[in-house]
Amino acid sequence: MSVIEKNISCSLGVLCVQLYFFGCECVFFKTFIYICNEIIPPCSKMKLTNTSEYALRILTFMARNPEGLFSAKSLVEKLNISDKYLRRLMTDLAKAGFIYSIQGRDGGYRFAKMPNDIFLSEVIDAVEGMKKYTGCVLGFEKCSDENPCAMHNSWVSVRAEFVKMFTTKTISDLDINDVSKF
Repeated sequence: MSVIEKNISCSLGVLCVQLYFFGCECVFFKTFIYICNEIIPPCSKMKLTNTSEYALRILTFMARNPEGLFSAKSLVEKLNISDKYLRRLMTDLAKAGFIYSIQGRDGGYRFAKMPNDIFLSEVIDAVEGMKKYTGCVLGFEKCSDENPCAMHNSWVSVRAEFVKMFTTKTISDLDINDVSKF
């Protein structure tokens, strides 16, 4: 585990404990195994929304065969995402220029942009926006060094590492060939 990962783990662990201390449910943390190379204690895992999580799962699954053509039906079955939700996400991902659809009986979805050119932050931005992950962890509209909330000092460094990771890692940087869960 690198120094940065240790700091993230420690910071997230402290942040999670503080969230429990304040009586909040720790919904902001969850397993996100295919981004982490090392297992971090369960309480300290970042929780993406289902929308971002599913979009990343779709693209990481497709990235195992970047030249492939994937039907909506096969993606629904393999990824266990509802058909309606998957199709809405595919529309968002196509509008962002990551994939395109081929109509017809033998149609499906293909990458329009190669996985090594798709940054994780771009995917999240396309389906819901990165802003929800860069704001105040307690939800205050105005939270800054000058006007901090109770979590501000703990969250600033965690947020910076989170943003750095998501803006520098691409779909192909993930361990897509070494995982069995999508």
